[in-house]
Amino acid sequence: MHIGLIAGNGRFPFLALNAARSLGHEVTVIAIREETDPKISQAVAAGELTELHWVSLGQLGRCIKLLKDAGIARVLMAGQVKHTKVFGGVVPDLTFLSVLRRLKTQNTDALISAVADVLGEHGIELLDSTSFLQPLLAQAGTLTRRTPSDDEQADLEFGYRMADSIAALDIGQTVVVKDRAVVAVEGMEGTDEVVCRAGRLAGAGVCVVKVAKP
Repeated sequence: MHIGLIAGNGRFPFLALNAARSLGHEVTVIAIREETDPKISQAVAAGELTELHWVSLGQLGRCIKLLKDAGIARVLMAGQVKHTKVFGGVVPDLTFLSVLRRLKTQNTDALISAVADVLGEHGIELLDSTSFLQPLLAQAGTLTRRTPSDDEQADLEFGYRMADSIAALDIGQTVVVKDRAVVAVEGMEGTDEVVCRAGRLAGAGVCVVKVAKP
């Protein structure tokens, strides 16, 4: 199968690329100049049946044209695109402008849903970003060298309830708690920034809880 990979920042696009190629898929990578690690060029060159195109954030029309020219009907998005960049400083093409005009709320779920709708109108299906990564997903249970203490477990259980609530509202996916109090809630700044902010506010002993979107 020939698939498209729209690559954001971080390691996720590299993992998705390697996983797709290991399954024998041909991959066309659409990298975002403002976000994607330049090392993606080396990763693409290191394998077969892979090509790379660079686009600027906001060039959704060009992205769709590249995918259609390659005969691609399925695409996945992997890697973060900072929310603050999407809604500030982007020069949208007409296609991306049509996406922004569809939004009733300017949050992540609404944006991805609108992009998926536009892709679908062009005959391109947006796949689950973890489609090829099931072996790499965390399993239930303790993954660290020790289990949480009773106090830490109480904080984690409290944090999960809070994180599930904000994720359901599409505010963010991460909360940081300490002694059953919410120290910081993730907003548009992203996970790394909220963790740093919580550390400055409450110091050692905070618990970070991040959940998947419902």
